[in-house]
Amino acid sequence: MKKSLNSLKNIYLIRHGLAQHNVNYLLFGKEAYIGEENIDTHLVPEGIKQAKKLGETWKNINDIDFVLVSPLTRTLQTAQHIFKDVKVPIAACEELKEFSQGIQTCNKRIEKSKLKENFPFVDFSLIKSQKDEMWNPERFETEEELSERADIVRNFIKTLRVKNVAIISHSTFIMKYYYKKISQKYDDELKHCFPYHLKE
Repeated sequence: MKKSLNSLKNIYLIRHGLAQHNVNYLLFGKEAYIGEENIDTHLVPEGIKQAKKLGETWKNINDIDFVLVSPLTRTLQTAQHIFKDVKVPIAACEELKEFSQGIQTCNKRIEKSKLKENFPFVDFSLIKSQKDEMWNPERFETEEELSERADIVRNFIKTLRVKNVAIISHSTFIMKYYYKKISQKYDDELKHCFPYHLKE
């Protein structure tokens, strides 16, 4: 059965602000994504500036009913600065983390208790494990597994009794959710802190 127009949700997919591993990639290549020193990278000052700018200029920001955010520090920082002056529920969702959930330590989250301490305005109840049990140190995640994560998020959003949802995530996850496929073309075009609009 085809959905009526009134049942569609406005979904805004937002890539986090510029982060340390994004900067380091230009200097060191893929080495910027691995190693203990690169676990759960933070925003750089330019990334904080990008997030603040979206919070100040986004005309639809006060219409957002619910925010889903990846529990990686760079996305949580992005949410913090975008929605600094907006009262809206913000919940962390494990499935929104970046691809690959394996090998690349920049995509491994820190412990839940530390995240709750650092970001008290976020609801972490959807995240069940203290440590990151999704991230796999032995192998890269497959694109099929990424698709499964995107479907979990899509189905969860369908259960929400709201109209306008913001998702703060990462480039490859957004590619899969928005474009339905991973492509270097899309990766090159995806902007930091830009709300890509989708109706579903």
